[in-house]
Amino acid sequence: MSMTTPDQTSSPDPMSTGYPNAAAPVGTTVYADSWWRRNRWGVAALVPALALALAVPIHDAYTAYGKSAPRTPVTAESGDWVTYDKSQMRLSTMTSPARIEDSIGSPVTLPAGLRVWRATITFRSQDADALDGCDVMLTDTSGNSYDGNPDELSDLGLDAPLSACAPDTMSVKPPKQWSTVVEFLLPAGAKPAGIRVISADQLPRYAWLTIASR
Repeated sequence: MSMTTPDQTSSPDPMSTGYPNAAAPVGTTVYADSWWRRNRWGVAALVPALALALAVPIHDAYTAYGKSAPRTPVTAESGDWVTYDKSQMRLSTMTSPARIEDSIGSPVTLPAGLRVWRATITFRSQDADALDGCDVMLTDTSGNSYDGNPDELSDLGLDAPLSACAPDTMSVKPPKQWSTVVEFLLPAGAKPAGIRVISADQLPRYAWLTIASR
């Protein structure tokens, strides 16, 4: 009578011996790749299905990003009114003040290599709350973007309004036209190109306020 021992180089496939779901008898060698041999066609069919399943969320994420990113500018000539989100707006002034003061009027010394730019934006709308919660960003001529009223300026003691777009008033009857001041912190050598006003419910559209060439 013959018997397969552990040091032999061949053994029957577990599927053919009647113990596919149980441990093989002691002394029987079971190839570790037998499962892969039995299921190779199923695994091969699974690969393209898995690739498709992964592609769907990637595509959905890309589509969602395209809809949520500010990609479509609404613009006008420099100094003209831009119509956006039931409102009109324009850049009234853009300056880089030589003296920066904190909330009590004391001079502020900026870290070396940085510069403050101050924009005055004028708005008019029948609904003063239309732009409440907007984001205002400055883009320089190299394409870099900077947040309006950044935390770094607040840390230096500069006042920042609660909203960069809504009127700073608690009046029962809000104004139909108002202005806000927004400050930006840029590298000293950066040159401002324009300001983006972004309302989340208007994306991917945003208002682009062109800064006049200097």
